Amino acid sequence: MMRKAPLALIAVALLLGACASNPSTLQIGDSRNPPELRTLLRMAHQAESAGRDENAAALYRQAHELHPFDSAPLTAWGFLANRVGSYEQAADIFRSAMSVDEDDRDARRGLANALVNLDRPDEALVMYRDLLRDRPDDYRAWNGMGVALDMLSRHVDAQDAYREGLAAAPDNPNLANNLGLSLALTGQFDEAIEVLSDVTDERADFATARQNLALAYGLAGEGATAAAIAQRDLPDDVVRRNLSYYQAARFARRPTPTE
Repeated sequence: MMRKAPLALIAVALLLGACASNPSTLQIGDSRNPPELRTLLRMAHQAESAGRDENAAALYRQAHELHPFDSAPLTAWGFLANRVGSYEQAADIFRSAMSVDEDDRDARRGLANALVNLDRPDEALVMYRDLLRDRPDDYRAWNGMGVALDMLSRHVDAQDAYREGLAAAPDNPNLANNLGLSLALTGQFDEAIEVLSDVTDERADFATARQNLALAYGLAGEGATAAAIAQRDLPDDVVRRNLSYYQAARFARRPTPTE
């Protein structure tokens, strides 16, 4: 994804909700699905959970071929494609799901997420706004909107979106992670550190949030603290590179003296 510096260098640290959870659980338990379809979706989910993504994709395809008028297999397949980085394919699959059921919110949100990953945030914003018009408490859509806005360097608007999402889902770690990173990128280091510290205290396994916390400390000029945090997940050579980047970014933020 193309973003203005410094965001371009740390784009991976912004998380769409679907990227952080296994999406095939979205419609497995839908009682409206025929038993055979639920079984296939459950098998596909189990394959995903075991890291057998090709098997999972084949099962989603099989489910779609057997139930072509149900959007659930396509939607789950689209989330799988998005998760593994096949963004164009994901977008095509989500469009197919929407042609089966234009009201499939998961497919609509999945397509918006794919557009974000394809560096098409303006198009994604239109879709997120439509989703939120229908359901203002959709925290996943607020999160996606925030990521799209951050991509467009509209950081204040992005932070508002993350806060709206957190109002609906106060304990969602992806929203808090993204808010903390966005705050750090706009120089609001104290608040960024507070938000990200809360996330990492609650989720010790959330390495992305921990590295964003290191970033916030680094941009705030607290290199030693940043290094100590970064070393929990990264090798020393990567930590040194990151510290150099933090220092360069700090200098880049300083106003240029005028004569």
